[in-house]
Amino acid sequence: QVASDSTRYLNVALLVRVACEMAAATLVTYACLEAFPETWEALLIAIAVMVLVSYVAVGVSPRTIGRQHPLNTATAAAYVLVPLARIMGPIPQLLILIGNALTPGKGFRKGPFASEAELRALVDLAEQESLIEDDERRMVHSVFELGDTLVREVMVPRTDLICIERYKTVRQALTLALRSGFSRIPVTGENEDDIVGIVYLKDLARRTHVNRESESDLVSTAMRPAAFVPDTKNAGDLLREMQQQ
Repeated sequence: QVASDSTRYLNVALLVRVACEMAAATLVTYACLEAFPETWEALLIAIAVMVLVSYVAVGVSPRTIGRQHPLNTATAAAYVLVPLARIMGPIPQLLILIGNALTPGKGFRKGPFASEAELRALVDLAEQESLIEDDERRMVHSVFELGDTLVREVMVPRTDLICIERYKTVRQALTLALRSGFSRIPVTGENEDDIVGIVYLKDLARRTHVNRESESDLVSTAMRPAAFVPDTKNAGDLLREMQQQ
């Protein structure tokens, strides 16, 4: 039940955690004010106690226990979260709507999500527990890294670029593609810096399969338009644009 609507129960858990932290801070402060005559001394001790308790009881211990015993922890948490969710009703979602209204930007419709660091840690843990393979872990990490990568970081160096002149034939382009191993080859015009288009291996293969005589056609008749983007563009954004085309 919790897994089928994880966002709802995550919001409930976050609300309960915040409420417990606030209640604990209030009670500890009240107890310190009663125990110590000096206000500054009581507040200083209350802050020290709450920092220690929050770090151990809220920050470190739950994460460690959850990672070491994920199934048992999730099962125990479900027994608490399910009745709490019924009692609270729409309160967590209402608080999210209020937070989104006060926060600049689009906000989160369903509530806060895990940070990138937490997701990376979960992926590493899944690999350690043999739930996923190492290549799958690296693939997920590469997805995160793509969002922080600029186009210039994945560009082929100019000296390593395999090109073909526009006056070459389709047969020559097909041979170059098979020999180089690249499925897309830039087509040049007046010089090597004059990129006039891109020729695709699949287009060449389809063209020659339908008509063998087309092997003697100019490669410029089979090329597609080349897309020019600034090298400072985000690689993830460029990938999405290319997928839509």
